[in-house]
Amino acid sequence: MATPIEELRDALVEDPMNVLAIAGTGVSIATSGNARCASWDSLINDGIQLCSDRGVGNPEWVFRARELVRNGDFIGAAEMITQALGGPSSGAFAQWLNDTYANFPIRDNRIITELNRLECAIGTTNYDPLIGNITHRSICTWKDGHLFGQVWDPAIRRALHLHGVYDRPDTVIFGNHSYNRLTRGQHFRVYLKYLFIHKTLLFVGVGQGGLGDPNFGPLLRWLHTGDGYKFITNLFLLVRTSEETEWRSFFEDDARVRFIPFGAMHADLPVWLGRFAAELANARAALPPALPRLRTPTIDDQLHSFRLAFRNEEPKVSFRNAWHYICSNETMLGARAVWSRLEQWYRLYSEHLGTEDRVSYGVELAERAQGADASVTIPQLLTDLQTSVADLSPGHPLRDCYRRLVDTQGVIAGGAAGGGVP
Repeated sequence: MATPIEELRDALVEDPMNVLAIAGTGVSIATSGNARCASWDSLINDGIQLCSDRGVGNPEWVFRARELVRNGDFIGAAEMITQALGGPSSGAFAQWLNDTYANFPIRDNRIITELNRLECAIGTTNYDPLIGNITHRSICTWKDGHLFGQVWDPAIRRALHLHGVYDRPDTVIFGNHSYNRLTRGQHFRVYLKYLFIHKTLLFVGVGQGGLGDPNFGPLLRWLHTGDGYKFITNLFLLVRTSEETEWRSFFEDDARVRFIPFGAMHADLPVWLGRFAAELANARAALPPALPRLRTPTIDDQLHSFRLAFRNEEPKVSFRNAWHYICSNETMLGARAVWSRLEQWYRLYSEHLGTEDRVSYGVELAERAQGADASVTIPQLLTDLQTSVADLSPGHPLRDCYRRLVDTQGVIAGGAAGGGVP
């Protein structure tokens, strides 16, 4: 039976871009030389002190904030700081983040450098720019659904900032309200589940507090006690030798989680990673020569092939295949990106469809526009559909779907194309 190290090595040799290394605060602490605000608790205490110094937090406010910290409620204290500075969209909050992280020091780049040598995807829960500055990878945050695919593209390899990045304050997940906003975002929640189910995850420098936060905590519970228990997952944690038992207890001895001790001291981590990266390089060099890898086709490359095939195939079949292909990539693209591609495809090729198909796809497009915050285009789309709807039989169910959308949007009734809903 393979050991956890052998399993991880095999995954990284076979398909490194199917592995996501997630760097926690421990990586920032080690890389910055434990700089100010490198750790979560030091960032919270710095914010409390800033509010006190600026007079936006009176002594009673400071006492309550520090009491939350003493009781372990860092997120509650973070919310107090956020509101005292004027909210996440305020200049004061943005300035504090910028002053803290814009010139964040690099004292020891070995951990991030060795993670980069693994040639896998990299993510982080940290706000600082260390991974981008050291690896020269571009940034992708939890709000950038249209860029998620580039995290896995070996030609681009964006770094995924799961909790935002300092120079985009609207993406920073800090206090209660921001965590609520993140956990309510169904697209990102589905994407996280997708990562846990379909990818190999390697956690480096994470703490139990980070994995127990309102973002990861419910997801881990879902994996252990909910429907997620049905799935085989590939989770690896690099831990100190003395902490392995404690971590096993944290994960309730879940056999799907593999622990890899890197040494007795935190200082052993970069040494272990360097040795492991060298072993990987040797294992890859020993592989038989392979055919040259072509760039992984993007979703839009595939759509271009659909366009080329359109003239040679049955239009109805080609249209349906392309439509379903776009929809199947919603987890990767996001609702708005999916809608925009569907809209382009519909505008270009719907004239080749029969009346019923044209109305059916058009109604679906209008419904998706509502969820993609593209409602400004719905009135014109419904107006364009009006003639086609009139050609349907009086009792056709698509008429009711169309009528509900018209009623919701308050359009067409009394318009130029016949004075009402058909």
